[in-house]
Amino acid sequence: MVCAAVGWGCASAPDRAAAAQVAAGDMGEARRLAYQRVQKGDADERALDLMRLLFVTTADGYAPSAEVVANELFDLLRRQGLNADRTLASAVVNEDVKRWKGEPFEQAMAYAEIAAQKASVGDWGNARAAASASLFLLKSFGEAGLSDEQLAERAAARAREGEADYLDHGYQPVETDFALGYAMHGIASLAMGREQEASDNLRKAVEHVPAWKPAADRLLAREFDTVLIVQFGLGPEKVLTGPDGAVAEWRPRTRSSAAAAAVRVGEGPTETFAWVEDVNRMSADHRWGGLADVRTLKSMLGQGLMLAGTGVAIAGEGDAKYVGLGMVLAGLIARAGAHADPRFCEVLPQRTYLVPIRVGSQGAPVSVQVEGVPGSRLDIPWVPGPGEAPFSVRVVRVLDAPAPPPWAVAGEIRYRHDGLPGRVPGDGLPWILGGMCVSVPSHEALARYQASGNLRGMTTADLAELYRLEGITWDLESLGGIRL
Repeated sequence: MVCAAVGWGCASAPDRAAAAQVAAGDMGEARRLAYQRVQKGDADERALDLMRLLFVTTADGYAPSAEVVANELFDLLRRQGLNADRTLASAVVNEDVKRWKGEPFEQAMAYAEIAAQKASVGDWGNARAAASASLFLLKSFGEAGLSDEQLAERAAARAREGEADYLDHGYQPVETDFALGYAMHGIASLAMGREQEASDNLRKAVEHVPAWKPAADRLLAREFDTVLIVQFGLGPEKVLTGPDGAVAEWRPRTRSSAAAAAVRVGEGPTETFAWVEDVNRMSADHRWGGLADVRTLKSMLGQGLMLAGTGVAIAGEGDAKYVGLGMVLAGLIARAGAHADPRFCEVLPQRTYLVPIRVGSQGAPVSVQVEGVPGSRLDIPWVPGPGEAPFSVRVVRVLDAPAPPPWAVAGEIRYRHDGLPGRVPGDGLPWILGGMCVSVPSHEALARYQASGNLRGMTTADLAELYRLEGITWDLESLGGIRL
């Protein structure tokens, strides 16, 4: 029984490899690793695997490829009774027998990222719906600054007074303080022409993060054509502490600070923007976390049963010895099931900036850096204009590092692609044949190659077949909606 209890409680370890790739800025490799985990099809960790893949895919600039991932994750998070088939097992054996849905702050961040993906592809209605889903009520047991440890002490005191169900009924539902969710809701509402709704939500964001007011004012004045969602650093990690690892403690990996994002468009002046959300803040607030004290009490109960049972087994005679051994066994089972769930979304950003800028109809180069962090610098050679859309939304991930990788500050476009106007050296030949063009095979691409004196006599179908023979596929439908 003890072995079964331990076995049932096993959950996979955190994905340190994907987090390391994100920290290094290698989003392509992080995306590959996250996709492999999704492909394994672990139903208990499906939401976690999809969440990882969503964050690294949007950070890598492949918002359309994240469509299927975002849709499935939204359905999983919204599905009622996700853990209904595991409730008894998790109550008796182990919390991490449950299918993973994440802490409330992880779910809110996931909804906001789904909204960002939808906004990036111009799906404003679903962006608004996802942002709205992130604004769920929170369970408050008192003041906002109450820590999990303080809540545990309060719950234990109430239990001694006979109020055993304090954690189930002692809270008040309160309005969320998730500024990022309000801001994303406001941005989607602006795109849909819902001016009053946009104003209400953007003002709500400012109410919780007053330093973000200049950005909100610019949005409301429509003095922008592009919104950069700048994600910085790595969110906190979950560490199991206390007796039997019963308490899940959140420890910062990237430190919180008031540092602004400095942004420059083209040759214009550098402007600064405050962050709109800090995940370290959320994880430290009991309203955004789980009930770690339940696990702590379970561990303490397990220790008490073992001590009492050992005494009975040693001192008792006859049936008393078996009673004592039974108490020890019960204690072992309780302790085996006491440890907290070690799983968490390792690739969440530590903070998010929402930056409204104007790049113009032709697009412009943009430089981004978190003040005081030299390694966060990112020079984007060209950010396209919004085209016929009301405005565009782009997700940008910058690093918490002592120095930026060379590619981040090169300020040069090496490869020609479908979204880029103009030319780059060597784009008269496709990449597959040694050139510098990674456009999908099309009539326009072939015409450019032939104008450069290459691939004459070849048709668009011939070019497409060349790619297929090399195992290269480019349409999302044949890839199940996910482009690697």
